[in-house]
Amino acid sequence: MPRPKVIWLRDGRHRGWVPTAVMCVAVSLALSSCTSRRLHESAHASGRPATTSEQAANALWTKNVRASREVPISATATIQTYPASGKARVRVFRLLEGPGGRYRLKYTDDQSSRGRVVISDGHHIWQYEPRTSTVVRRSAPAGDNSLDDSTSDGWKRELGATADVVDGRSASVLVLKGRSGAVVERRWIDEETGRALRIEEYDAHGRTLRRVTLSDVIVRPAVSDQDFQPQFKAPARHLVASSQRRDNLTSEARDLGLPVVAGHLRLRSVVKPARQVRQSGNHSTQCLYSDGLKSISIFVKQTGDNTKKAKLAAADEWHSVRIPGTDSASARQDDDGHAAVSWIHDRNHYTAVARMPVSELISAVENLAQ
Repeated sequence: MPRPKVIWLRDGRHRGWVPTAVMCVAVSLALSSCTSRRLHESAHASGRPATTSEQAANALWTKNVRASREVPISATATIQTYPASGKARVRVFRLLEGPGGRYRLKYTDDQSSRGRVVISDGHHIWQYEPRTSTVVRRSAPAGDNSLDDSTSDGWKRELGATADVVDGRSASVLVLKGRSGAVVERRWIDEETGRALRIEEYDAHGRTLRRVTLSDVIVRPAVSDQDFQPQFKAPARHLVASSQRRDNLTSEARDLGLPVVAGHLRLRSVVKPARQVRQSGNHSTQCLYSDGLKSISIFVKQTGDNTKKAKLAAADEWHSVRIPGTDSASARQDDDGHAAVSWIHDRNHYTAVARMPVSELISAVENLAQ
């Protein structure tokens, strides 16, 4: 699922799940062009020839990935999240895309995100937070168009039994299953353009966690360069973040005590906080890993103390877990499908955040922490 790697830096601390939840709208749908994922055409790990049904599903997946890069649209995106307890949350933004990885998101609902604007000119990304009058700028992630077997290995794709209609447009349904065989995602893919018009994500028990739907879709809208230039209400405090180029990821990961590849996970980007924040000495570096369908953000903060237990907000929501080779490891599961694991190792404090069952995240962290 596409993830535009935009971060919200506020005094050097990540708040809640913003880096993975707020910008992951485009988590598969709106801004797929920002992803580097490609399909491995053979039947995942088995090595056997793909069946006719699997070939059709793989072809639909390829069409969706290519369209996400090559077919710009404008649309209204509605994101519905369904906590296990409490009222469903609905967020709405207007999306405008242009060639060359350019896009603009403008949030209109809900109250907490209304007025947020995210803009990319293909080279840089700006995120404006109206509540704090803050603009964060960072380099746009570089694309990677090479085939990568490891990023798709283990995920199974199937065609839905019947076609459907989304916002008046005919769509084919693509079902994505995890390694356990459980359905983790369904995509309604526009038969004309190949763009995903709706995406639903599910937990391990089949409960819907999130639904993202596009409406009022216009294919290849007329745009100008001005549409993708940052124009925000003054006054605004500007922060500048930096992102490591792909050829620097190996050394950057080594410095942070993390691998580039761990099982099916591959490091996709490293994002450092704004220069002003780094100078304050209170900041985290974000590493984004992906296996092609799911992503994990790991925030790394140098503690300078390998014995000091991590101070965790809302500590009663965390429980201790055992992860070989780590200290003070704790985990939590939120009812919106997000999980987090926090641990200390070699004077670094790590926090992994992902939208997946906490047991799966703990398993991933065990690979990353080896």
